Amino acid sequence: NHSTGKTGAAIADSLLAMGFDVVYLHAANAQMPTTDVIADTFTSFETLDTKLKTHLGSGKFSAVIHAAAVSDFSIASIEEDNGKTHLANSQRKISSEAAITLKMKRNPKLITVLRNYANNPELKVIGFKMIATDAIEAHLQAVKKVFSDSHRFVGVYNDMHEMKAGKHSDDAFTAGVEKRE
Repeated sequence: NHSTGKTGAAIADSLLAMGFDVVYLHAANAQMPTTDVIADTFTSFETLDTKLKTHLGSGKFSAVIHAAAVSDFSIASIEEDNGKTHLANSQRKISSEAAITLKMKRNPKLITVLRNYANNPELKVIGFKMIATDAIEAHLQAVKKVFSDSHRFVGVYNDMHEMKAGKHSDDAFTAGVEKRE
């Protein structure tokens, strides 16, 4: 995960300055907004999912800006070379002598369920997508896929190659996959 929380903190500060109420869900090591917000920490995909359900379920949200970076995968099970299998949340001790194999499962895309969690089909959803390719057509295809999967209002993509080169530009798209400057 390459996320620092800087983008989310800056957005929260800007929204608060405009008079909006803000709930800032953040990773434990994320940069915090400089202004007072309702803050809640997540530590994993599962805790972020739970906290989104809780906060959005309160019914008081008109928009969500989802900039949190969480893993696309979680551990499903741990298999030892002796044939023993442990579920990811198992409290059993794994032998330090064993070679292990981690079996992964794909996490659902949280952006696709935010309107359901809020019980608000009109919820405005702005989502961020990290893209790791230099090909412009691949950027557009990734953005189109995310829009079709989530019906989000606005999508913003960040290019990992640009970020590694010290640049950080964001490109925003609306539902018709039209680039917004």
